[in-house]
Amino acid sequence: MPLTHILVDFDNKQPAIAELAGLSRASQRLWIFTSPHSGKFNAAYVQALLAHEGRAQLVHCTKAGNNAVDLHIALHLGRLIADRAAGGAPAGGDEFVVVSADKDFVPVLEFVRALGYAVRQVKSLKEALGAGKSPVRPKEAAAARGGAATAKAAAKPAAARKAAATPPVPKAEGLQAVIESLRKSPDRRPASVAALGKWLVARNLPAGEVDALIEQLAAAQVLRVEGKKVMYSPEPWTTRS
Repeated sequence: MPLTHILVDFDNKQPAIAELAGLSRASQRLWIFTSPHSGKFNAAYVQALLAHEGRAQLVHCTKAGNNAVDLHIALHLGRLIADRAAGGAPAGGDEFVVVSADKDFVPVLEFVRALGYAVRQVKSLKEALGAGKSPVRPKEAAAARGGAATAKAAAKPAAARKAAATPPVPKAEGLQAVIESLRKSPDRRPASVAALGKWLVARNLPAGEVDALIEQLAAAQVLRVEGKKVMYSPEPWTTRS
């Protein structure tokens, strides 16, 4: 049976007695790591732990030091992986949750994750026992990254197709090519000077030539400009030399 191992840095986070009641699943294992700096357990706390005999254990670090408990948790985590593997548990089947606010665990957790195990760090026992986000397994994280990459790659051909749907006007054809494009799309003609300018630039016309070409279209009686609006003349349109 896959297990969820919860390792608590008691020097850093002291779970309340009420939180211990959340240790309700048979697959959960609780390890509370203490040191000479840890506070004393009162009788009620000890009784709450004894209620989970066989699934909750105290691990006492006899040495005092800034990182003594952190190192003890890291070593114990490796020992759990090795012992479970020796007992026939499938690699990557168990989950590991460290309850601590220390940032020292980041390299350790990254290493365990690289071995194929689901692992995370939380700030409370309540979150570790299921109230928070479930651990993300390495394969799931890779699949999520792969899905995002696939979606991003799929967007590129779509953008290319959109650009291809509006073929640029060959610069050599100039005014006549623009008139033909407007004639073929009567329902999609730009209705403002700004929109017409963008429409022309999208067809490879240099931005500096937009005003001149609009004047040419007006001179050819294809359209007239009224303030910011563009009004198109009835067809047929003809160009003037």
